[in-house]
Amino acid sequence: MKTRDINLDIIAKVLIRSFWVGITILIISSFLSILGAERNYEFHKGLWSGLTRHEHDLIALCSLAFFKSLVFALFLLPYLGIRMVLRQSSESNEESD
Repeated sequence: MKTRDINLDIIAKVLIRSFWVGITILIISSFLSILGAERNYEFHKGLWSGLTRHEHDLIALCSLAFFKSLVFALFLLPYLGIRMVLRQSSESNEESD
């Protein structure tokens, strides 16, 4: 295995672990926003005057969706790309042997 392939494999392992940590944080945040929705709303209502419950829920859901998009775009997609490159590299090495 070439040094480049070893480095890409290490980066891929870091990316997939980061993806799972991000998903875990997302799941915990989702449960906390569901279970503590009223307390969270009361806290933020005091900080932002005129914040309605609908606006609060919309902000919470949009922030979860944004975080989910970041986790997928920054960790999962590069991981899949690296795995595809490593698979092509290993197939070309097998053909040349």
